[in-house]
Amino acid sequence: MKWFFAFNQLSEQNYGDFVRVAVVSARQNTDLEAFCLYDGAPSELTRWLETQGVTVLPCRFRFADWWEEQARAQNNPLVSQIALGAFLRFELPDVMQRENMEDSFALYTDCDVMFEGGVQPLLEPLEPRFFAVAPETFRHQRLHMNSGAMWMNVPRLRQENARFMRFAHHHMMQTLGSSFDQGIYRAYFDPFHRFAWKVRLPDRFFYAVMSRLPLKTWRWDDLPLELNWKPYWGENPAAAIIHFHGLKPTQRAALKNGELPPHIAQMHTPFWEKCVAKWDNWLQIARQT
Repeated sequence: MKWFFAFNQLSEQNYGDFVRVAVVSARQNTDLEAFCLYDGAPSELTRWLETQGVTVLPCRFRFADWWEEQARAQNNPLVSQIALGAFLRFELPDVMQRENMEDSFALYTDCDVMFEGGVQPLLEPLEPRFFAVAPETFRHQRLHMNSGAMWMNVPRLRQENARFMRFAHHHMMQTLGSSFDQGIYRAYFDPFHRFAWKVRLPDRFFYAVMSRLPLKTWRWDDLPLELNWKPYWGENPAAAIIHFHGLKPTQRAALKNGELPPHIAQMHTPFWEKCVAKWDNWLQIARQT
C-alpha cells in the first residue's frame, strides 16, 4: 500500500522535523511504501528520506508561479511556504500515472502526523467514490472535513482532474482565506460549500446552519476517525494516525508564554502532552539514523 506526503523546499525549516517523525514512525509501525512529492532542489532532508527508503518524486504545483506572485505582493513568504506544499496533493493522480503506478487507491497525509499502528486493516475495506476523509475540529461534523489524511480513489480523481484544476484555478484567490487545498476540495465536491463561498458566509455560521439540515450534499466518504485522530479529541488507544492539527509540538514555547490565539491554546490537553512525548522520542530516533 502506497503512502504519499508532500512539501516544498521553502517549508523544510518549519516542517523538516515533522517529516522525519512521520517517516520513522511509519517505518516502525506500518508496512506502507513511502513516497514524497517534493518541489525543490535536492537537500539534506531529501537525501535523508532516500536513506530511509522513501522515494522522492519531483513535483511542482501547476499554479505555483501565481502563488509565488501572491507571496511577493503580500510580502508574506508563508503564503507560498504553506500553499506550494499543500497543493501538491492535487498533482498526485497525474504523478502516479507518470510513474506508471496502477494502484486504485493511495493514502495521502500531511507531514504533521505520527503513525501509531497499522493502517491497512482500516483502509482496505474502503472504496470511496473520490476520497475518504475525517472531520476537522469536531469529530461528528463530517461536513467540516479535513484533508490531513485522505484515502484517494486515484483513477476517479484522475478522471475528474481536468475539471477540478479549472475550478481550482478560477478560485485561487478565495483559497487565501479557506485553508488552501482544503477549501478547494470542499467547494468542488459540495455545492453548499460552493454557495457559501459565493455569498461569503462565515464558516461558523455556515456549519451551524448546515449541521441542522437532514441533508448529505457532499461527495466525499467517511474515513475512520482513527486514521486522522486529533490529540485534543482525547485519548484513543485505537488511533493509528495522530494528526497534530492546530497546536504543534514545535509551539510549546509559545504556548507556555501565552503567545498563541485562544482557539489554538485550548487544544492543549493531557493527551496532547502524551503525544508530544512520543513525537520527541521519534524525532530523537530519526536524528540518530
